[in-house]
Amino acid sequence: MPQALSIQREPGRTCVSLPLRVTIEESASLLQMLKDSVTKDDSLVVNAVQMSEHDVCAAAILREFLRWSKAEGHTVSVTGAAPALAALLGEDSEEGTRPQDTSFLEQVGTSVCAIIEDVRALLGFVGDTAHAFWLAARKPSRVRWRAVLGYMESCGTDALPIVVLICFLMGLILGFQAAVQMHKYGADIFVADLVGLSITKELGPLMVAMICTGRAGSAFAAEIGTMKVSEEVDALVTMGLDPSRFLVVPKVIALTLTMPLLAVFGNLAGVLGGLVVGMVQLDLPLVSYMRETMQAIQPWDLGEGLIKSAVFAVLVSGVGCLRGLRTEGGAQGVGRSTTSAVVSGIFLVVVFDTLLTILFTKLGLGT
Repeated sequence: MPQALSIQREPGRTCVSLPLRVTIEESASLLQMLKDSVTKDDSLVVNAVQMSEHDVCAAAILREFLRWSKAEGHTVSVTGAAPALAALLGEDSEEGTRPQDTSFLEQVGTSVCAIIEDVRALLGFVGDTAHAFWLAARKPSRVRWRAVLGYMESCGTDALPIVVLICFLMGLILGFQAAVQMHKYGADIFVADLVGLSITKELGPLMVAMICTGRAGSAFAAEIGTMKVSEEVDALVTMGLDPSRFLVVPKVIALTLTMPLLAVFGNLAGVLGGLVVGMVQLDLPLVSYMRETMQAIQPWDLGEGLIKSAVFAVLVSGVGCLRGLRTEGGAQGVGRSTTSAVVSGIFLVVVFDTLLTILFTKLGLGT
């Protein structure tokens, strides 16, 4: 005969405690006892705290009972099961996975802890990277310059066509919108001022940064993330190589050198887009449009855009490397890190663009 079940009737539910051990001979009788303990109106709580995760017979009985209860439409939950047993049953145990219906305070606490962990990781990454750059400045021969040139080609040369196209279309769109309004007041020539200043000071560096975030930032995160999940980063540490010096420094240097150059080509393409609108839609002479553009754009306006591009390059490359180094969870983790690198990079670019614009305006530069 099987060991007796411990059954406790409570208002609205029935609690059943499984026996310590179950043999094959007792399986059929124990399964029938479980089915008989289910009432129509009450929910059933099965306490499996005494069950061992190695008790295959009891696990099979409980799994079959849960399948039967689901088919019959009964409400059954399992508590106290070991994590391995809970995973086998497809149920959440109290010691294992937390239930999905967490409280609001618990969700807030989890979010705060995640933010604190991100800040801690960011500070550690900034410190390691700064130390790696200090060592690189002291001994430039230790920098992987061949890798820097390779990254400059992938981040700069390969990105040049899409940068020129996007910035040209941006200048074209901006020129069309400005032409409609300027023509109402007979100020067609000031389209050159608006397009030239907007592209060189804001839109050119910003669009180049967005493109580099999608191309270079995601590529950096995917590359380092793949190395992290395949334990290649751990192998570098084991061999005595600093991951920041070996992986991060070449990428940051490459993007910092190439993004301002891309911004220059983007500015030229954007101004060219406005020129096309001025000549085609407003019938402005080429010489007049270019003269007005050169008078409107001061040297500091170009410098402001280049400074922003350099800052954006450090942010985009740094965030991509940071997300890559924090990758966990195999191929899905690499995908999450890549997405996070793009989202975080775009957010930081916009935030720092706002801060730099306010700073330059307060200092009275370029006005």
